Amino acid sequence: MYFDLKSVEDSITKFSGEDPEYTALRWAQQIGTATEKYSLSPNFVLLIAKRSLVSTEALWLRTENRFSSYEELKIALFKEFPEEKLDTERILDEMMKINRGESSYDYVLRIHRKKQN
Repeated sequence: MYFDLKSVEDSITKFSGEDPEYTALRWAQQIGTATEKYSLSPNFVLLIAKRSLVSTEALWLRTENRFSSYEELKIALFKEFPEEKLDTERILDEMMKINRGESSYDYVLRIHRKKQN
């Protein structure tokens, strides 16, 4: 099948992590679809994946540019930019709620239990 770089790139939405609806998982699914549709080689998949990262993710890639395969990049990206983002305001609010007489260890356990619920 004939294809050009632009066709493949246009089939993948740029991933910045800023759109809560376009997650790293959806980005990876688009990469997978393009890989199948165009029968891309592993090296080409890695190139396309790298070129589809923008904003903070592109900056992260420039500092971590050690990936020899798309799978390595994808796993590292999932770890660095998890689906569930930290809600710093909620965390600070919870931190302010330490009970009088509560030990630090008790506090950590209480917060951990809340996280699991």
